[in-house]
Amino acid sequence: ISSGFRGRRTHTPFGLPNSLEAMLSRCFAKCVERYALAYHERPITTACASGLVVKTGADCFAQLGVEGRSTLDLQRTGAMIGFSLVFGGLANHYFVREVSKFASKMACPKKAAATFAAADVLVYSPMVYIPCYTMYMTYMTSPSFSVSKTVETLKGSYGDSMAATAIVMAPAQVANFFFVPLQLRLPVMLS
Repeated sequence: ISSGFRGRRTHTPFGLPNSLEAMLSRCFAKCVERYALAYHERPITTACASGLVVKTGADCFAQLGVEGRSTLDLQRTGAMIGFSLVFGGLANHYFVREVSKFASKMACPKKAAATFAAADVLVYSPMVYIPCYTMYMTYMTSPSFSVSKTVETLKGSYGDSMAATAIVMAPAQVANFFFVPLQLRLPVMLS
C-alpha cells in the first residue's frame, strides 16, 4: 500500500521550497546574532535605532494601512521619530536593563517574568510611557498646545490605552522575560 508520497518533500508547509526556507532561516539567525552583538557593543545606539525603526515604522503602517491615508501625516511622523528615539529606544532600554537586573536576582524564573510584566503594566506604562506619549504627541501635532487639551486627551484615551496594555503587553512581557535573552528583549518589547 502506497501513501502516494515518494521521495523527499520539496516544499515546506508554507509553500516555500526547502532550500529557500533554509536560506531564510540562516539569514534570520545571522541578523539576530548581529543585532545581539551590536546591542552588546553599543547598547544606547542600538536601542535608539531599534526604537526609531520599530515605533516609527509601526506608526507609518498605521497611517497608511489601518487609517487608510493616501499620504503620511509628516508632522505626526516627525513627532513619532523624536518620541521613538527618546522613549522607544533610550527610556525602554533603561527600563528593560534595570528591571531585568532586578528580576534576574529572583530564584524563580516564573516570578521574575511576572515581576518584569508587572513593572511594565502596573508602573512604567501607566505612570511614565502613556502620559509622556500623550503629552509629547499632543504638543508636537496640535497647532496650539494647551495643558488642558493635553489632560483632556490623556483622560479620553487613558482607559483604552491601559486596557490594551494589560491585554497585550502583560502576556507578551512575561514571554519576553521568560524566553528571550537580554540582548533581544528590547526589540521584542518594541514589537
